[in-house]
Amino acid sequence: MHCRLSYAQKRRRMDFDPESIETFLEKNIRSDIRKLSAYHVPDSAGFIKLDAMENPYPLPEPIYDSWLENIRLIATNRYPDPKATRIATLLKRNQGFRKKLMSCLVMARMKLFSC
Repeated sequence: MHCRLSYAQKRRRMDFDPESIETFLEKNIRSDIRKLSAYHVPDSAGFIKLDAMENPYPLPEPIYDSWLENIRLIATNRYPDPKATRIATLLKRNQGFRKKLMSCLVMARMKLFSC
């Protein structure tokens, strides 16, 4: 009878056998990828390192308070609306406004350049 190993059993086997890890890497990772090395990260002593989405400045207090109040209103124990009807309605309303704005801008531009 053939017995299959569970993922956990396979993982335990790999944890204790460096040769099987090497074999796994050789079989599953291209050789050019295995040859790559990590890039150098310079010492950041004295610097503030920020990720692309980080900001060194705090939010202004009124905006922060408003944000917290809105967070308190979220029903985190509920699934979100799968059709996102509320957001879709807001976007449709905004899209209508944008179309009107664009037509006004086009008309204004036509008047400016028709002189």
